[in-house]
Amino acid sequence: MTTNQTLELNYPNSYLLQAIFERNPDGMIITDDNCTCLEVNTAACNLLGLTRLELIGRSLTDFIELRCSLERDGQNLVPTEVTRACCPLHRTDGSLREVEYAVAVHYLPNLHLITLRDSSHSQSARAELLHQSQERFLHLVQTSSDWVWEINENCVYTYCSPKVMRS
Repeated sequence: MTTNQTLELNYPNSYLLQAIFERNPDGMIITDDNCTCLEVNTAACNLLGLTRLELIGRSLTDFIELRCSLERDGQNLVPTEVTRACCPLHRTDGSLREVEYAVAVHYLPNLHLITLRDSSHSQSARAELLHQSQERFLHLVQTSSDWVWEINENCVYTYCSPKVMRS
């Protein structure tokens, strides 16, 4: 018996899909062609700071500016730009978070799946690592017995280490 057969015997497909949708750590939102929220998972509710009932029927564009525009091509909506991007998310409590999102256009006719992931923490962690790296470099340059300088594209000195300044 294959894994798929075992899954089919033990769990109906609708149960599996509902479990995947609800337990996904990323926010998942199903919208119609007008970006109206039709269904959301718990992670999306937590990220947006609203309950499921508060989100259903609201436009997703109230919270984020999707950089994936959808345009009518006859009867169908088609993606006109990138379907993965980052953008700010405006929570109802006034706070702002940076999110990564992906749009699966027409996963079913006239239905679109948007997944959201909070990237605020990873961006602040990267910024902290960059700051630490800059601090280590500055300490190395300032304590070095060698001359260190930096010039810009116009050959103008933008930095000289203390060793250069003392000589």
